[in-house]
Amino acid sequence: MGRKALFVETNDRNASCLICNESVAVMKECNIRRHYEAQHLSTHSKYSGKLRSEKFESRKRSLESQRNFFTKKFVENESITRSVDDSYPSLDLTDYDY
Repeated sequence: MGRKALFVETNDRNASCLICNESVAVMKECNIRRHYEAQHLSTHSKYSGKLRSEKFESRKRSLESQRNFFTKKFVENESITRSVDDSYPSLDLTDYDY
């Protein structure tokens, strides 16, 4: 594209727009360009050079911060679930008549 697009690759190998958080199914230059030109060209074309790079880095850090927050919460919840499961003895229901 010549200039840095405001997209990052996600864990599922898709492209995620840093402006609107929409995903582009296949991370190909033509798909990214089409999305950017259709959705954001009029409002974000004014950013160029250093300002554009700073905007990209700022949005990327924000997305990484969000991901880290939710990953941390998920790990905490998994840990709590495991500790609750470990505190209850397992029941062997094979000895009961139904």
